[in-house]
Amino acid sequence: MPACKTWANLRLTTIIREFKEEAGIDVAVTALIGVDSNFHHTFPSGDQAQIPMTLYEVKQTGGELRADGDETLSLAFVPLADNPKMYNVQHQLVIEQLQRQAPYGWFF
Repeated sequence: MPACKTWANLRLTTIIREFKEEAGIDVAVTALIGVDSNFHHTFPSGDQAQIPMTLYEVKQTGGELRADGDETLSLAFVPLADNPKMYNVQHQLVIEQLQRQAPYGWFF
């Protein structure tokens, strides 16, 4: 799940560019899965943030999966059934929701 931190005027071109830059693949955005702002995080410094997330479905249209060696060190396509472990807690919650087929944004 490449990170897109362009909050103002988020465009689909940003998502497409981030996949190309971080994963080496060309994608087409096929659906908006959901928007959620119910994720709260406390940083080691004690700072707190409410972090919005917009989740899209994409389809690979070209390119080859490759890590950029900077932001991305390794990549693999992994079926949800294999219960992939994500580094980012917010992304892990999304994986668990998709596995449960729960409505997006319902973090139980």
